[in-house]
Amino acid sequence: MRELCVTWEDIEESRAKGSGPGGQKVNKTSNRVTLAHRQSGASARSHATRSLERNRLLALRGLLDAVEQARTGRVARRAAAARQVRKQKDRRRRRALVRDRGQNEEGPIMESPQ
Repeated sequence: MRELCVTWEDIEESRAKGSGPGGQKVNKTSNRVTLAHRQSGASARSHATRSLERNRLLALRGLLDAVEQARTGRVARRAAAARQVRKQKDRRRRRALVRDRGQNEEGPIMESPQ
């Protein structure tokens, strides 16, 4: 936060009741957090966990990444690393599907020309 010169006074926080998996506890408590940076207009929300504090931390990470991208014009390091991991997982998933499909069928897999 210091590197981007963002203070808690610049951030507006709002909470809302959650929904989705997690049972009755999620539906009764206000655990979805939305953070907005007043000066840049960037916002981020989180409803990943049942914990308000954890969701606040996740939303703050997203907000700081959005503010950094808005100010510098480049994607934050954490977001770029997450994108790289997602890309690797997708590649491995596709390879596993092709491999499994080849083991279940009779004969080799024929690739269509592209």
